[in-house]
Amino acid sequence: MSSAPAPIVRIKTNRLLHGADGKLGLEDLLREKQTGANRKLSSTQDSFLQAIDSTYGLTGLFNFHELVSAETEDFDHYRQVIHGELFLMRPISELLGESDLQCDNDKLPSYRTTDRLNGNVIRPTVSNVLYAPGTHAGYMVYGVGGPRILVSHPYRGISRDAYDVYMNSIDVVTSLMSRGYFGTFLFLDNLPGLNEEIDGVPAWAFWFSIIASHSDLVLFIKEHEHFRASQKIEMSLTPDRIQKKIVEIPHAELRWAKKPPGPDAKMTIWLDGGMLDKEQGDAREAMFPRVLIELHMRDSTRPRQELTVIGEGGVISRYPLDYPAYE
Repeated sequence: MSSAPAPIVRIKTNRLLHGADGKLGLEDLLREKQTGANRKLSSTQDSFLQAIDSTYGLTGLFNFHELVSAETEDFDHYRQVIHGELFLMRPISELLGESDLQCDNDKLPSYRTTDRLNGNVIRPTVSNVLYAPGTHAGYMVYGVGGPRILVSHPYRGISRDAYDVYMNSIDVVTSLMSRGYFGTFLFLDNLPGLNEEIDGVPAWAFWFSIIASHSDLVLFIKEHEHFRASQKIEMSLTPDRIQKKIVEIPHAELRWAKKPPGPDAKMTIWLDGGMLDKEQGDAREAMFPRVLIELHMRDSTRPRQELTVIGEGGVISRYPLDYPAYE
């Protein structure tokens, strides 16, 4: 963690992405807690739920309910981050104040288009699904509210197909909070099942671009003097209409991720996949991204010089690319 905290960074959100956010009232959540039917919810203090309500409102409570309802054994991993965020924000804001995000779009490569890639088509429901907190096949999400932030990270500790995304991501999140960044953070796992190319673009980069299109902000973590080659591809595939920011976190500060021992050739533990062999694990993690990639390909025939929003029931709304969506 950096030695001194920084002011809270005020990050605008895209109103077109958040129109279908779920909502849940505090009284309803407390009532469900009293039944004792959900062990994870029952073990959560009322003051913690009240802090979520006061910070992120009905949407934050809904997202936390999604987290406690998920069939995952790593609930405490996510709750600790949410707890840290909720109880750091107010004192930091009171002591150091807030500052507006200064984007770095002008310092990053312009959006690269391909025949089958259209970053100007968005679906609010897809954004909701992507940013549901917890562990998912191929990625993980921290937080229950605020701006939706995709993190392009340096994959510290990677060794071939073996990678500890848990320690890497928590390390980066801790450093981001110390720099005043708060919200919902999405980190991609290493995805060897998406290494093939589509129109000369690695499928994993295509997947990154789709998530970027459904995010409020994309952060590019700079660990060394230069970005990694994979991050440069991610930069070029992030639409220019999306807020982009470079955050420098020195190599010495990112210290938790370690290179794991060589994985067993036959059996490896995969995110959200239990004990699977490598081929099964790769296929499982790539399944959901492939569904959205195929969906996005179908949308690539839509006009590229305007923003197309596909809402509930397939209702289509169109906006100019310079539409003031951020607020």
